[in-house]
Amino acid sequence: MWREQHDLRFELFLKTEYDTPVKVAIRRNSYDSQSCGVVDIWTESSGWTRVLSVGLDVLEGVKKVGYLSLPDNETKIDYEEKYNSAFVIFYEDAKQIAKIALHIVRPHDTIKV
Repeated sequence: MWREQHDLRFELFLKTEYDTPVKVAIRRNSYDSQSCGVVDIWTESSGWTRVLSVGLDVLEGVKKVGYLSLPDNETKIDYEEKYNSAFVIFYEDAKQIAKIALHIVRPHDTIKV
């Protein structure tokens, strides 16, 4: 997870039970309409292939996170705790959209946890 000029960015690499690599990227922008989550799945023939792109309507946890403020006591200046809280939120939403994507393209495969 890292911060850019107007974004919080998060990437997670997972493997399925059949060892298929899955990449999840989430962008939380200062504008809700520019925030999204995407899931790519690796295939030997095509490389990384986009299989899902979602907005904040699906990223329910990330929706609560602003790119400048994070969902806890907003007067608290403990940035390590804020980033740890945000990391957990992004991680949970990333796992959720990875499962959705896998259900669409490989319904008999599951994410290793």
